[in-house]
Amino acid sequence: MNLLDLLKGKTIEDEHQLDTVKNTLPSNTKTLWYPSSGMDFRDVLRFSVIQEELNVSITEFPDLFVHSDYAISPLKLEEGVIYQDEQTTVTVLQKSELIWKNPFFYSAKIPFVSFRLELDEVSRQKMIFSTVPQSLPKKPVVLLLSVQIESEKVGKIVRPVLFVLMENFNFLCEILLRNQIQITHLVKVRDGSEFNQSLINAAALFPFLSHLKVKYLITDYKGKLNKRLTDRVCEEYSLKLHLFSLQQRALIKDWSLFPVNVFSLEHESDYASWKQLEEVLEPIFEQTKELLKIEKDNHTLDFLFRMQAVHDMPYRGPFQSE
Repeated sequence: MNLLDLLKGKTIEDEHQLDTVKNTLPSNTKTLWYPSSGMDFRDVLRFSVIQEELNVSITEFPDLFVHSDYAISPLKLEEGVIYQDEQTTVTVLQKSELIWKNPFFYSAKIPFVSFRLELDEVSRQKMIFSTVPQSLPKKPVVLLLSVQIESEKVGKIVRPVLFVLMENFNFLCEILLRNQIQITHLVKVRDGSEFNQSLINAAALFPFLSHLKVKYLITDYKGKLNKRLTDRVCEEYSLKLHLFSLQQRALIKDWSLFPVNVFSLEHESDYASWKQLEEVLEPIFEQTKELLKIEKDNHTLDFLFRMQAVHDMPYRGPFQSE
């Protein structure tokens, strides 16, 4: 099932734009998910044009880009230029508002700050994700964007981006897992939890890579797993964890100032214990001297570029970081 099949346009014009995008997608749509993406569209730039320096050994490109974030105001995604520097311009050419066809449990509470179970009005256990971020909409908001990136490095590209304003685990559980949506590419970079130790890192998504059938994982080394949360999700959604293997394919030295590893995955049919998953995923979190040095150098260079920018010198934009 395609993720877009779960949605419909809020207006007739929105429905027309949705149909237009759906008609351009192949039947076996490859989907990239970037949780806690913020306003970062590096994934669209990297995985849209054949260029080894950008693609870093990924030969299968996504057909649909899906970004999720609860801290982004829809006002930041209006039609027009949303980012510009001397080498890169990002423009929203068209924006359509979509709504989910079927009801689901939407939490306008806790983005993954804490986790508990409550009884709803029919005494069924529900997952509640508590603490209300001021920017999280009271009702689900989904935007279908036509995003254009003009770059000196790759020229002009236009791609559809589905922007979902939801908490990551709410989206994972109620939309992706419940509807068995495949995510071929998962990007986990600088999800924000490093700035607040009370947040559950997006790395806690990794035990569910097999259920999403992820083929490529693009991730920084930050974060950790969360067994308690994983157990609760498995209990609530009747899931069993499966084994998979990771193969490191490449290193991106600078993505939002972080070094990022690219892994390919091979999925197995055997069930996995928590210990087995920890062993499989351990290489992701390894803080090697090389990674730490690259990150330190990135921040040093960024500081110098910012100082130059103060004096009207050219400043490196987010897509010219290598």
